[in-house]
Amino acid sequence: MDNVTIHTSKDIERYITSRDYGCIYLPPYSSELNPIEQFWSVVKNKLKREKLLEKETISSRIKEACNCVLFSDLQGLCHYSTRKLMIA
Repeated sequence: MDNVTIHTSKDIERYITSRDYGCIYLPPYSSELNPIEQFWSVVKNKLKREKLLEKETISSRIKEACNCVLFSDLQGLCHYSTRKLMIA
């Protein structure tokens, strides 16, 4: 997880550990190690390609952009982050 204050709270840590998971925090300013940051980067790039039409809402465009990301793309993002973590 990144080091955003809400992610480092004791309540979040207790919630995660109560489900038999552990918390691993990423170094500051290392978005390339976090697959969700890469995912949102892909979605934002898809949104930038076309102007928003009058009839569309931003939420419908975001959903559409998210649905364009394939499972294999997500696997690639996770693989990339894992490789970067191994190097770091």
